Amino acid sequence: MALVAQTELANGTSEQAFYDAKIKTAQFYFAKLLPRTTTHVQRISTGVEPYMSMDVDQFAF
Repeated sequence: MALVAQTELANGTSEQAFYDAKIKTAQFYFAKLLPRTTTHVQRISTGVEPYMSMDVDQFAF
């Protein structure tokens, strides 16, 4: 997405605002959202033991 946007901007597209928004969206994603994957992997890797150690009744609190 960002590569196509950069190419279009370099070629003098008439839709400059559209492609500029695509680049800014990619920058936001890589800076703010993609780093979350590390945390998600760590949480998944811990397994189900923390959840399975509780009785069903303990979830009612």
